[in-house]
Amino acid sequence: MTRNRREPNGTETAPACYGCMTRYFFDYHCSDGAATIDETGQELDSLDAARAMALAAAGDAALDMSRDGQEVRLTIDVRDGVRVVAGATLTISTK
Repeated sequence: MTRNRREPNGTETAPACYGCMTRYFFDYHCSDGAATIDETGQELDSLDAARAMALAAAGDAALDMSRDGQEVRLTIDVRDGVRVVAGATLTISTK
């Protein structure tokens, strides 16, 4: 088993390896207090791919979450298993 390495500033980073993909986790937090924590994750080849997936998921969730006359805020935190590395926040308001 390969361990994460500790940087001089105290943060941990996953070890780099050729051909390895990082498992990213997508945690959903809604302004109404609902939260869904991703315990499975998905292997992706880059942080940019994880950001793109978070943005696409926020757009898909907007269709499901829109409520007449209410404002809803959704945040998707992207974790690499150690810490939050990216995210997307969307505010939806319908009339």
